[in-house]
Amino acid sequence: MCWGVVRRGISRRVRIVLGGIQERAREWRRWFVRRFAQLSEWGRLGAHKTRSFLRKLLRRLFPEVSLATSLLALIVGGVLTMLGRQDWRSMAAGIVVILGTIANIGWHLVTKRKQTAVMALTAKYLLSREAGNIDEMLGSLISERQDWTEIHPEDEFFKTLEEVCRGGQYELKRRVAEALPALFSLDLEHAEDLIRILRTDWHEQKWRSDNRRRTVEALPHIIDRDIDFVFDMVQHTTGDEIYTTIASVEVLHECERRSPKRARGAYRALHNAVEGSAKPDETAAIDLLWEFLHTVQTDRRKALRDCDGLVDHSNPYVQMCMARNIRRLCSCYPSCRRNGMCRGDPVAILRLVGCILEKKGNHNARRPIAKGGSLDCLVNLLRTPHSSQARNMILSLVDDPDKIIRITVFDKIERLRRQDQQLGGLILDRILARNDDPELRDRALRLKQRSGQPAS
Repeated sequence: MCWGVVRRGISRRVRIVLGGIQERAREWRRWFVRRFAQLSEWGRLGAHKTRSFLRKLLRRLFPEVSLATSLLALIVGGVLTMLGRQDWRSMAAGIVVILGTIANIGWHLVTKRKQTAVMALTAKYLLSREAGNIDEMLGSLISERQDWTEIHPEDEFFKTLEEVCRGGQYELKRRVAEALPALFSLDLEHAEDLIRILRTDWHEQKWRSDNRRRTVEALPHIIDRDIDFVFDMVQHTTGDEIYTTIASVEVLHECERRSPKRARGAYRALHNAVEGSAKPDETAAIDLLWEFLHTVQTDRRKALRDCDGLVDHSNPYVQMCMARNIRRLCSCYPSCRRNGMCRGDPVAILRLVGCILEKKGNHNARRPIAKGGSLDCLVNLLRTPHSSQARNMILSLVDDPDKIIRITVFDKIERLRRQDQQLGGLILDRILARNDDPELRDRALRLKQRSGQPAS
């Protein structure tokens, strides 16, 4: 009897001790997991800052140092050759040095060409427009307030754009977001800084997270150059609306060709992040979009049939997803020209675009048609037997009651004028005659004056 009591007491004490050890082990495990996640984040930020520093160092110092070293080696090699103190091996090394010097000079000139382009752009579109800017610049030159040789045109140019992105003028920020693909070619690192600012932009009164969506839409242009940055930027951020999420899904689909496993994991993480806060029809649209994008990749003809049925879907977000991705079925889209795949059926595409433009009650379905890819499809059809239909659709976008659609189409006016001068002039006349938006009218007026046409 006594032994049984003692045994039960010992067992109870052992269970208490083991329970305490297990609880302490769980606490330590949670602490290690949190610490590891924190260290991983620090490591990621440290790697990004190190990469950024090395890029700046290479951009600032490498051309001059490398060029000077190559020239010095070339001079020394030449002197030793003339003195007869070099054999054929040294001569071969000298030839390699010469080729390296030529490559360095070419790389250096490419870098300077970008800086020259920035200066030319600034002079043409800023200084020539405002006499006050010219006066201030001349005053700085006269007073010799700083060493002008220390100014880096790209740094100053992007610093100005950063101030614009942090400011309150929505239209300017919108145009910076639309210009991101071109800014990538000038300086990727500075353009990524602009993306970080615009990725959290918020317009409380009306446009809300619109610039976030535009920023995400520019990311496919740098997948081949900095895919890690792209994966960071498509993660769900507090305040992201369904439109930004849809754009992120499209970007992740583009990332699949470089990193399939990582892209699919990022999609699952994005889906889980929005599932709790999104409406059922929003999550349904995201799932259907992901499936449709893979159908486009594997069977374009089936995707065209699916899109034909989904443009009239009862879910307005599904309609918007189809409208955004009609461009992937056009022959002007890059993947349509690979591997002998279907180049797109102009009649079917025009029919789809016409169905979407008829949806006057859903401007979110019409807006993607005015975007670059879909509008490019219509522009490319201007010199085909289907030019009349394409022309009428472009003009209907210009006269659309939605302001964003009119502005987005007008952003492409330069290309439209190059493709069809008569259509470009007609669009300018319609903007000036019918549009009540003062900013749009002013831009149309300046463009008409610049092209030498009389202002009406």
